[in-house]
Amino acid sequence: MIVFLPIIATGVSQRTSVASRLQTSVVQVSDSGTAARMLSDYLQRRNPVVDLLLPEGSGGTHYVVQLPDSVSGVAYQDVAAIAIAVDALNDGETVELHERAHLFQAASPRAVGRLMAALPAPLETEYAATNSGEHFAEMAASAWSLIRPIEGFCPIGGPAEQLAMAEERVPGTSLFLLWYLDQPALAAHPDRAVLRAAAEAVATPYLALWRPLTAVLHQQQQAAGHFTPWPSPDVHATLAFGYERDRESTSRFLRLTAPLQLPAIVVAGWLGK
Repeated sequence: MIVFLPIIATGVSQRTSVASRLQTSVVQVSDSGTAARMLSDYLQRRNPVVDLLLPEGSGGTHYVVQLPDSVSGVAYQDVAAIAIAVDALNDGETVELHERAHLFQAASPRAVGRLMAALPAPLETEYAATNSGEHFAEMAASAWSLIRPIEGFCPIGGPAEQLAMAEERVPGTSLFLLWYLDQPALAAHPDRAVLRAAAEAVATPYLALWRPLTAVLHQQQQAAGHFTPWPSPDVHATLAFGYERDRESTSRFLRLTAPLQLPAIVVAGWLGK
């Protein structure tokens, strides 16, 4: 299971480093033991194309022995960093993109909120059904699974059929798939033409809401397709994300009190100009 755990308390959090939060479990390749071997194996087989699809955060990617509640990955938005448990590295690329999508959401919370409000709900059995943040992150992960299936997994049907099934489980998968396939690093993918045509047919109703988000990604792109890492969010972005999160919370109290955050968001935006 993958969860998103922003370390945010009433808006702006104390910006402690991920390393200090996880100092008892951070894994380095130079360490001895099983966890270090698992990390070394993953880094040797890891597809570098991942770095050409979505930016990582300025706080980096940290590999750990275990995360709270035994989850696979965590996005720490306040320091623009992610942590991944080494026992999740069999599917590590998918986990990375899922958590990077959470950092993407933190950079554009309102644009993501508008998109997610328009998309159909995921299947109730999917982790994406947890909330809109997990839905958005699973869109990124689901799209990658169509491009690079998990080793040992035998897909059912052809590329178009696989996309149709993925879109039914996690609506919006086609949007990230279009973004991935438009990157030069995937220009030679054998199923590019078929997948892109199928994705365009499904994604068309949502492209107007998706384009502002791809514009944000283009702003982060550098030469040769690499990205400038996401910075730690400023006060305005942190408050805006907190508002979007509380507005759809399962807690009635948080939903009712979310509008009280709007004046602070307006002031923070004005001061940031």
